[in-house]
Amino acid sequence: MSRRLVSGSTDPHSNGQGGPGTIRKRSWLRTAFAFIPFLTLVISAWLYALHLDRIANQSMVQSRNNINNNLKKQTASPETTAASSVAPADQDSMVIGDSKDNIFYFVQVSDLHISAFRKASTANFYTFLSTAIPLVEPAFVVVTGDLTDAKDKQLVGSMQYLSEWVTYRDALEESGVLNKRNGTFWHDLRGNHDCFNVPSWDSKENMFADMSATKAPGFMFDVSTDYGKYGFIGIDACPKPGPARPYNFFGLFETPDMDNLARRLELSKGNNHTFVFSHYPVTTTMFGESSLGESFADLSKSFSVYMCGHLHKLKWGKWCQGLGDALQAYQPTHFLELEVGDMKQNGLYRIMVVDHDMISFTDVSMPMTTIPPAMLPNFKHPEQETGDDVESDDPSMQSDNNMEKKRRPALGPRLPTSPIIVVSNPKDSRYLIPKHEPVNRIGTSTHIRFLAWTDNLIPEGEEHLEHVRKDVKIEIRIDGKLHDQPARFAGTRAEEQTEEEEFLPLYVSAWNPQDFNDGQDHEIEIKVVDRQGRLGISRSVFRVDGQRSDMKGGFAEWIMWVNIALLLKALFMTGYIFVALVLLILPKLYSLYLQTSPPPPSPVQQNYSRVATNVSTDASSSQPLESHGQFKNGYDAWLDRKSRHLYRLSSTLSSASSRHRFWNRFVNHTIHAHVLRFVHFSTQPVLFYTTLAFTLMLVTMPQFWGNFVPTAGNQGQGYFYLQGIYLPNAGGHLGGGLGAASLDPLGPERGVHRRPLNVLTGAISSLTGGRLEPLPSPSDPLYGNAGGTWIPMADTWMSTIWTVVYDLVIFLYYLTLCATPSGYLYSPSNPHRLRPYHRTWYIRCLIFGIWVFRCCSVLMTAELYGPSVIWTGIGTWWLVVVGWMMFMVGWSRSRIERDILLRREDDDDGEVADPGEEDEECDVEMKEDREGRVNRYASGDGQVLEKITLIARKDAQQQQQQQHVQVEDESHEGEESEGFRKGPRRQARKDRKSKADA
Repeated sequence: MSRRLVSGSTDPHSNGQGGPGTIRKRSWLRTAFAFIPFLTLVISAWLYALHLDRIANQSMVQSRNNINNNLKKQTASPETTAASSVAPADQDSMVIGDSKDNIFYFVQVSDLHISAFRKASTANFYTFLSTAIPLVEPAFVVVTGDLTDAKDKQLVGSMQYLSEWVTYRDALEESGVLNKRNGTFWHDLRGNHDCFNVPSWDSKENMFADMSATKAPGFMFDVSTDYGKYGFIGIDACPKPGPARPYNFFGLFETPDMDNLARRLELSKGNNHTFVFSHYPVTTTMFGESSLGESFADLSKSFSVYMCGHLHKLKWGKWCQGLGDALQAYQPTHFLELEVGDMKQNGLYRIMVVDHDMISFTDVSMPMTTIPPAMLPNFKHPEQETGDDVESDDPSMQSDNNMEKKRRPALGPRLPTSPIIVVSNPKDSRYLIPKHEPVNRIGTSTHIRFLAWTDNLIPEGEEHLEHVRKDVKIEIRIDGKLHDQPARFAGTRAEEQTEEEEFLPLYVSAWNPQDFNDGQDHEIEIKVVDRQGRLGISRSVFRVDGQRSDMKGGFAEWIMWVNIALLLKALFMTGYIFVALVLLILPKLYSLYLQTSPPPPSPVQQNYSRVATNVSTDASSSQPLESHGQFKNGYDAWLDRKSRHLYRLSSTLSSASSRHRFWNRFVNHTIHAHVLRFVHFSTQPVLFYTTLAFTLMLVTMPQFWGNFVPTAGNQGQGYFYLQGIYLPNAGGHLGGGLGAASLDPLGPERGVHRRPLNVLTGAISSLTGGRLEPLPSPSDPLYGNAGGTWIPMADTWMSTIWTVVYDLVIFLYYLTLCATPSGYLYSPSNPHRLRPYHRTWYIRCLIFGIWVFRCCSVLMTAELYGPSVIWTGIGTWWLVVVGWMMFMVGWSRSRIERDILLRREDDDDGEVADPGEEDEECDVEMKEDREGRVNRYASGDGQVLEKITLIARKDAQQQQQQQHVQVEDESHEGEESEGFRKGPRRQARKDRKSKADA
């Protein structure tokens, strides 16, 4: 029977009781009752997710009451976050000339990754100690984290290996850097690898506390000179406690750490410059608020440079090469953030020069091709090591330890090095810091100043060879033109240094900066050739007017400028809301609206309503006509109308022009087809509610239970939430940061929200801001040990993003494709009606490959955090369920779908037809005949396309003839009163159809 819809208006005489001849009215109460349970479920889950996020970040944000109380107790001046540097205007009288005063320099190195299994990184570190340090002779060295690798031989597991830390300690002792400058020469920090699987700062697994140079979570020292004071602050942003890899990529700086940083910056007020060091860049660190409500942006106004490592120049694969060559950025709060490349693979270190309060730097790459293999002492296998092997009271063991101490690593000889150049004036305008530097001094300077380190060691017996120069050769070019003033040495040579005058390889050359004061960028190039003929080149951009030049860092600069931790949260929220709201919730609400709507009036009901006003009201004429309802509800009518619209669009794909074909296929037909798919998917309870449950569980339920800190025993076991890792047995903070977290066992406000609440209580708590939640009493016997530890991490958000992409979006989309019969989308003449794209072998193989990949990911996570990940993970059960659903719906319903295609066009000859229904019945027969021919040709050889094209042409001719017949029939509509029923005219239609086929 045909399902053509005829619009009509509600009969004013209808009693609304739903009789056969009446038109049913909408019941909004029924629609509301359908909406309320569904919306209550979704909104409650989302409110509970907000509650979890609030309690997970309670150690990052102070409550408003605490902030107000701390503000009342604050006695300092209101401008506590003013810039720490001395105002440039106070030092404008100073002129940068040829003096060797007002200048010092230091070295930063990062990401050593000393490994017990991979010796190349250790060899690089040895070469740095034996070659770079004696050549440069800096004032001090700062190592910004990842001293050891802490990964096993397979690069899967992670733990602190004693041999790696002993190698690091022995290398420092052998090189003598620990005794330089009375023990103030070497300063190191922890990185994420140094806190892999470390329960707390006081744990024996924290070998940094015993075998590092700093032996503290962070450092602070000042360099006082005759020309000013300079502060150096090192912060430890490692998570507390430190989970095993891989969920340890992002740093965490909580409220106690922020308070310590604020106090140290307060002590550094009045310094010429303040430098802050950390392993993590700002972009990969989650910063909380201080007790006064100050954010990191507020505190960052007090320092000039933020120096870090961690990103390894983004060289994590061949596809990343070159992306992170310049990980530097000028942040909005007017400080310069500089990430140095790693020593592990790239052999890089950085020389920072402070000349008349102008900060310049260069990154130096060691000669990697000439570095010899590392010579390491023969330790026991790392997995057999214990912390008790370091010291022993047994005399026999002491002798063994003494022999062990004598086996120092062979740092190797000093390797030949090309000249290293740092131009300190004019400073590179891409890295100017106008808020902290006296940039006007460039325009009033009298000399070009640069430091050049040259390797003057001549092998024995080669002093008199022709290629050995008596002195270095220097060439200066500005904008490609040779500078007319020669360069001369103005520092202190290595053989001339004393306790009062240290080694300083300073060279100067007179110039007139006003010759370049045109508001444009200029380039200065300095070439230095040492006595052995080795060449060193330095190129930089400068301006005289004190304006900054564009860094042109591209993607690398954007990475440092954006906050990846916050970006991940924003990406997840955007993607999750789109998937949940647009693909699941809105289609479900629309389908509920349609299912609770009455069906549209049928043609019989329309004619009955029209005739009822003209007939008598006697008992015989008032009897309603026989019921011939077409649809159960509004959803069936919408589905029929939408599918017929798609029929018309799909039938024009082969005949329309290229422009119209693109619009019909890729725009119009695709949009309508996806709307039908997702709405139809929401009407299938098993598929829809299973997917919705997994979607809501991602943000409200723990994704799995695992042993995140294996060395901590039961205290290291916990739940993996979207909002972070919750360790229920940890009993509060386990220490770390700048040392303040370990002073507060419960952490900030640990007694307020320690455990996750249930869904209903959590939703109420989110709505009321916690005002209706009962707080635990200090007299409660479980008050001191019932609370767990939350580790709010951006790693969990990043992991859940991949879960949403792979486990939810891809599988949800494939289920919607498979769950919607192609008979709703394509006309019988379209070949995709019986063989849609998602049923091709390559699409099925792709989906199966993704499913297997996700199963392997679960097994990999179980290998890292224990087998409980498998049986407690909602991702595991979702993969099982979605695999079964995809098999049942996507692989086993081909026959059922064909039945739907045929049943959808079945015609019931026993029902009443409208005046145009006979034409529709002819259309159905023609379509069945055409579909049969397509099916017969579908299993043919390479001539299938030609046969389908021939069928389409014949169908077009038949449609034209049918339209002509329909026009003739409409002209005789008033002559035959039996047009509502089947009769001789139907036979005439069939006769004309058979003639047309002939």
